[in-house]
Amino acid sequence: PPSPPPAEAAVQAQMSIGGYSAEEFGESEQSAFVSGIAAVSDVSPGAITIVDISDVERRRRVMLSSTSSIRIDFKIEVASMNTATDVTSALMDTGPGLMTMILVIAGLDSLTDIALPTDVISLAPPPSPP
Repeated sequence: PPSPPPAEAAVQAQMSIGGYSAEEFGESEQSAFVSGIAAVSDVSPGAITIVDISDVERRRRVMLSSTSSIRIDFKIEVASMNTATDVTSALMDTGPGLMTMILVIAGLDSLTDIALPTDVISLAPPPSPP
């Protein structure tokens, strides 16, 4: 099959999920996350890049509570600003229950909770050189 056209825009977002530490979120978990986000966004998994994974500090009120949580920064490259708008809407409008279900089906079995993206940024292409 022919290669997809080069990306002319991108969407940047961050999401927090519980049940994993950054150390536990290995290649198979990252692949499952990308697959789930691709399904929600209706894009190819190859268009999604995980930019950063970091542990989220939580204040523990009870010493027994050791729920890990991570923040995942990711970027989705798309063919146009119109597609970027569609992807942004898909990410923002998918409820936490559905998003959790999609990510668990994709393979994130230890997922305990989720904080959906609140800031999704569309990146326009750079201007053409003169």
